[in-house]
Amino acid sequence: MKRIKLFGLMLLAVFALGAVAAATASAEEGFLPTPKTATALGGKSILETVGKANITCTSLDDSMK
Repeated sequence: MKRIKLFGLMLLAVFALGAVAAATASAEEGFLPTPKTATALGGKSILETVGKANITCTSLDDSMK
């Protein structure tokens, strides 16, 4: 009888944690503030991939308004 009660209590805890996780996952989109303007500027850069290939960028200008 004690094992059945313990199993029921564990099952209840799992369902409660699942409900909390589901509520967190379905949080309202757009809750965090978004920046009105952002600017990214940069010069020459070289990126190296896992396969040791190089990607060279001459400049970066990404303005969001």
